[in-house]
Amino acid sequence: MEKTYSRIYIHFFFGTKNSQKLIKPEIEKRLWSYIGAIGKRMGVKPIAIGGHQDHLHLLLSVPPNLSVSFIMQKLKASSSKWMNDTFYQQPRKFRWQPGYYAFSVGYSQKQRVVDYIRNQKQRHKTISFEEECRMFLDRHQVELKKTQPVKMVEKTKTGT
Repeated sequence: MEKTYSRIYIHFFFGTKNSQKLIKPEIEKRLWSYIGAIGKRMGVKPIAIGGHQDHLHLLLSVPPNLSVSFIMQKLKASSSKWMNDTFYQQPRKFRWQPGYYAFSVGYSQKQRVVDYIRNQKQRHKTISFEEECRMFLDRHQVELKKTQPVKMVEKTKTGT
């Protein structure tokens, strides 16, 4: 083949560090737009962006030349810096947790995932982000090591 053709959809989601509820209603649309713009500059097509106070969901159409880890590193680093520069200057308290979830989505399931992302506020009236993460891990048959927590929160270091 002379050209590369692809249609790769990835559903990403990740939380704020220590599940802090820092994505306020008056901030979220600006954050979603900012993240969408970062993605577009990288050649990633945002299909849906949404979330709740302590986490974010993205459905992205990903080109075959970019890795999942590269996309996440750029989106999370840029948006964290922007959130601190714009809303949390002193102290600079906005951080994403270090990990993320990334699951492939078939074309036939694209609209279902878009609807899922758009319905985050309603969903989180009945389930926590931690429960949502567990649901995805179970659905995709991802097994955690017994020492791994489901909740994506960094443990504080103790000692001297």
